[in-house]
Amino acid sequence: MDITFEGRFGSGFVTVDIGIRSLAGVAVEGRAHLFTATGPGGGLASYTLTEGAAPRLRDVERFAWTDTEAGAGELSVGMGPGGLDLVFAGSRITPLEIDHAFRMIPGTATPGLGAGPVLAMLDARPGEGAAHFADAGGFGASVAGGSVLRLAPRGEDAGAVPHSVAAMEWAARAHGGAPVHALAVDSGSGDLSAWHFGTPGAAPVFIDRIGAGDGLGIGRPTDVASVAAHGASWAIVAAAASSSLSVVRVEDDGTLDAADHVLDTRETRFGAAQAVAAMELPNGGALVAAGGGDDGLSLFSLLGDGRLVHLRSIAHDIGLGLDAVTAIEAMEVGASFQLFVSSQAADGLSRFEIDLSRLGELRGSSGARGTFTGTGRDDMIAGSGRLSGGGGDDILAAGSGATDMLGGGGRDIFVIDGGATRARILDFETGRDRIDLSDLPMLRAPEQLETYGLAGGIRLQYRDFELRVLSHDGARLSTDDLFGTRFETPDRVLILGNLSASPAPPELPAPSEPPTETEPPSTPGGTDQTGGEATDPPAGTDGETQDGETSDIPRIVKTFGTPGRDVLTGDGRSEEIWALRGDDHVAGGGGNDTLGGGYGADTILGGDGRDIVFGNDGADLIIGGTGADRLWGGPAHDTIEGGAGADTMAGNGGADRIFAGGGTDLVFGTGGWNRIFGGSGADILWGGNEPDRIEGESGDDFLGGGAADDTLSGGGGRDLLVGNAGGDRLHGGGGADTMRGEWGADTFVFAPGDGWDRISDFDMRGGDRLLLDARLWSGGENAAALVAAHGEISPWGAARLAFDGGESLSFDGIYALAGIAEHIDFL
Repeated sequence: MDITFEGRFGSGFVTVDIGIRSLAGVAVEGRAHLFTATGPGGGLASYTLTEGAAPRLRDVERFAWTDTEAGAGELSVGMGPGGLDLVFAGSRITPLEIDHAFRMIPGTATPGLGAGPVLAMLDARPGEGAAHFADAGGFGASVAGGSVLRLAPRGEDAGAVPHSVAAMEWAARAHGGAPVHALAVDSGSGDLSAWHFGTPGAAPVFIDRIGAGDGLGIGRPTDVASVAAHGASWAIVAAAASSSLSVVRVEDDGTLDAADHVLDTRETRFGAAQAVAAMELPNGGALVAAGGGDDGLSLFSLLGDGRLVHLRSIAHDIGLGLDAVTAIEAMEVGASFQLFVSSQAADGLSRFEIDLSRLGELRGSSGARGTFTGTGRDDMIAGSGRLSGGGGDDILAAGSGATDMLGGGGRDIFVIDGGATRARILDFETGRDRIDLSDLPMLRAPEQLETYGLAGGIRLQYRDFELRVLSHDGARLSTDDLFGTRFETPDRVLILGNLSASPAPPELPAPSEPPTETEPPSTPGGTDQTGGEATDPPAGTDGETQDGETSDIPRIVKTFGTPGRDVLTGDGRSEEIWALRGDDHVAGGGGNDTLGGGYGADTILGGDGRDIVFGNDGADLIIGGTGADRLWGGPAHDTIEGGAGADTMAGNGGADRIFAGGGTDLVFGTGGWNRIFGGSGADILWGGNEPDRIEGESGDDFLGGGAADDTLSGGGGRDLLVGNAGGDRLHGGGGADTMRGEWGADTFVFAPGDGWDRISDFDMRGGDRLLLDARLWSGGENAAALVAAHGEISPWGAARLAFDGGESLSFDGIYALAGIAEHIDFL
């Protein structure tokens, strides 16, 4: 399935073709039609769409009213009781009759409701004849006969009304039928809200909202689209300030659950996103197209769990009309979807076509397990077990279980689940197939992957995830063969609302207690890592090599210490070494070792390879060394150093000191008063249930506190700090950081050199405080004077403090400077 540029078109009237801001499509008796609207001084145009042909101009209606009356230019279209209804709204609201020849006949323009121009409109529901809209005063409706009504929610719902609506859309119903829930995005708060709209003129009922305060990093949303796919209803939110696309599942009762959040990269084209369109496919899937100030267009497919899979991005070039995209409309025309794109910098519209003639089927699901086979067309196949595409350009999405994927002919995309530990691709074809690893947490570049030679392919390791890729022709592969110099996917980021505070670390195949002198340790399912009751080599016998040395994958050697003080050293093979009592020294050396400390203050060195280390009792020193290690402390006060590689570490009780080191590491403080240091790399650092001190140091890190009063310091990089429960102290440090206190009276620190930081939930009523370094300005410790001198409202409507050194601190969800000074203290 591909997208092709089919050309540009317009009405031939300059004022009607320049500055097109709103597009509306409708199907009438099997024919698709498109309407366009400009801002002040322009007009409207209508077109009929035909498969394989350029759009046919049907009518032009140039504005006869003044620029002020024209306003912003919003369209609503739908089948009313008497036929097709079109409503154009700016500062005035004008119904237009559409006759049998698709001529637009303006009715009487009605003034708005005294709250400025209409900001957004909903298409009329079938047979209803009412166009719902939003302005700065809230919701309204233009009903049959030309009357305009204010729709005022009652009681507590009145406090949820958005006043800076950027876009509205009906939520598509998962199982068909007229929509009942409307979606609105507010450019000021950054929220997506859901409302129940009953009969025309009835007060809307607030249902739910979701946004930055819920861990969804939306910054100045600009558009929203909705689609029914995979048996569910979805909303896709485009946001300009965050250059993001967010996918939200809309439940049958209208409640909202975040499913995905992706950011624009150099390989995609939805930066400063302004417009998004969603397309329901005949097979039950969906496509999403988005664009904005990044001068281009990006196309995605929607997986059944709500994740977006990047299909292709088109950069603006001469004649494409994709510079500064302002609006996108998608219409199904014959055996294709046609995309219509308007640009701030070009007159007329660009037309793109997505051919559906080879569309296949949806097979399996993300949680399914078994063997799933495609049709030979362009299929989407999901699940764990074995996925086989056959011919066609397939999307094969592995589940969280072990999965083998065989693409077959065509240009296939292999998608990896972020919760998976093992997958294999059996026929990768360089230059045709692609691998999507964007769901693996904090993975941003191929350089973060550990690579190992493999006969007929390559093995990749990232934290606990292993991917073996075999080529279609038996040739060896490199990361350049798989990805080029960088990933072709957007950056996928954590949705904090989907995370619990201080999650437990993943379970490891550890003994329940340290081994005794007479009883060797036991591990579930034998000592192998791949299941079974015997000591088996890892899956596959395909001649894996690392650093040029062939591994014969011998049987694992076990070594046990004595009740005294031992020095136990490995011989370079993959082995198990278990110390017993005494203060022991254990060194794994090369190989993928499993090392246990036993009782006593032990020193355990993993060395090279991917090691698993258990400190057990005693104040232990654990050093992982190179490789992606898994290091577990015990109940005493341990010191754990990850070293190089993408390590996973947990303190497991006691006042531990954990140094993540190089690589993209995952750290859990668990119990005890811990000190955690991220080191270099993009790390995920979690505290525990006691007061922890977490320092991200360099890299784009995530820092999460626990249930107590934690101290979080981001250091360099673009960090995300979340305090969770307790009265936490959060300091982003250098870079563009986001701080979120969550529950409790939190303190946010800001100092010279801290960059452009945001506080996503500054709660003045809840006792949050802002601790400023007095060196930020020359006026001394006078908070009111500081706010008067450096306070401002950002372009996206949030209050912020902007200092002369270039630093700024924004307050999401706060739209005025009043009250901030009373919550400022000075260092």
